[in-house]
Amino acid sequence: MLLPALATAAVFCAVLTALDGAVRVTAEGQPPRTAWRGLLRGSLGPHLMHGLAGLMTAVLWSGAYGPAAALLVLPPMYLSCWVFAQYHQERAAHRATIRALVQAVDIKDRYTRGHGERVGRASVMIARELGLPEDRTEALRIAGTLHDVGKLGVPTRLLRKEGPLTPQERSLIELHPEYGHESSGASASSGRRGRRGR
Repeated sequence: MLLPALATAAVFCAVLTALDGAVRVTAEGQPPRTAWRGLLRGSLGPHLMHGLAGLMTAVLWSGAYGPAAALLVLPPMYLSCWVFAQYHQERAAHRATIRALVQAVDIKDRYTRGHGERVGRASVMIARELGLPEDRTEALRIAGTLHDVGKLGVPTRLLRKEGPLTPQERSLIELHPEYGHESSGASASSGRRGRRGR
């Protein structure tokens, strides 16, 4: 009974992966060779867990427990669903925070509006071409999107100044990578201070 249940869950995951990858290719325009990367691995765990929980409920139901089997299986299932919901809410809040920071930078420096999001998209394209795992690709997208967040520490009058900058003004603007590094909570244990990639 266990092997057919596992096989059914695996086939279900494979079909979902095929459909998700097709959506990425047709709707999002991702290259076919990278569209399916990581999808099967990401869906296999949750679907196998739910499939086995369903099998366990059926076995207990048909045994001595009867309908009380639901009381043995449903609370852990509810707990796992709640944990997944919390994770997705936290992820949505994280993305909203990133959007707010990007919007604040765009409002402060109108000249480079949209630059952070373009760098984030370019980072994802490069990461996918290199075949990096999905979690690393997402980290690079966030880093690319927020790479100019240090501009929030630069006086607005300098960012919006028309005409050439004085050497002192230029040195103040060039500090924005350092401000971004400090505000992002990056580890200071590297021991390298000074200016970072402008």
